[in-house]
Amino acid sequence: MNLEFRLGRTTLLIGACLLLASIALGSGGLSTQTAVVMIENLKVGQTCSLKALANYQLRINSTCDSPVSLRMDVLLPDSSELKKNAAIIPDPSWVQLIPARFELEPQGVAAADIVITIPDDDQYLGRKFQVMVWSHTVGSSFIQLGLKSRIIFTVDSARADPAEVVSSAGAGLNLGLEPAVITVEDIKLGTAWDSQQRSGTVLQVTNRGEQQCTIRLQSLTVENSAASLTEGYLDTPDPTFLRFSQDQLTIEAGETKLIDISLSFPHMPEYQSKRYMFIIYAYSEAGGVTSGVYSRLYVSTT
Repeated sequence: MNLEFRLGRTTLLIGACLLLASIALGSGGLSTQTAVVMIENLKVGQTCSLKALANYQLRINSTCDSPVSLRMDVLLPDSSELKKNAAIIPDPSWVQLIPARFELEPQGVAAADIVITIPDDDQYLGRKFQVMVWSHTVGSSFIQLGLKSRIIFTVDSARADPAEVVSSAGAGLNLGLEPAVITVEDIKLGTAWDSQQRSGTVLQVTNRGEQQCTIRLQSLTVENSAASLTEGYLDTPDPTFLRFSQDQLTIEAGETKLIDISLSFPHMPEYQSKRYMFIIYAYSEAGGVTSGVYSRLYVSTT
């Protein structure tokens, strides 16, 4: 699942990898829904709390059957870990995790605010940086568990006007989109595939907020989303091949609505015996804030 928040000029993109970087040994391990966090247009000389800005925290889940001690460390990335043309952050102290230490009960969850401070220096204007967070168990156990998350952020090319400073938008992770992954095998070219008729799989869109909202659905290429292309798949040649029974719906607080999806590839030889990836994007807009989530659709053709 990916999530996106736009607050004025500032955009927060929260991405999830399909295969999470985790180590699971014996009776449990660590996992996270968020392996990539992207923030755009931060300002020099300002401090940004993602919890205050978008009600977002980095959450690490323990699947261990016994209590564990967990620590989150901010690290410089290796050059091989850099993504989206980001540079290594000049100083890891720009990023703080609050809190950074946890005592987790079995199956417990650690939640930390990500706080980023950009020094008041014009040399950072218009730059993009990456830092890593290493979440790992600590203690006397012989085997330690851990995983990494990426934080990528851009610095605005202009200094902030006092009126542009955003402290809180009241936004939250208020949309649910299930299933997060849909796989469709052996679609015949020139034949329409309907999720309800062929597999019983439908999209479930949930309003987890406290107010009614209007939600829109859109099919995207991977290139035009914040997701990454999964190895072994091609980006969809045309996102309009995927359609929804409704692409705009009003949902009451706490309500879930079901949406059928249909898929049709033209009967053209270039689409035969291929594997493609689509991005399904559900989003809402309220008070100048856009929040949304992604699901991934994997398709093979015959």
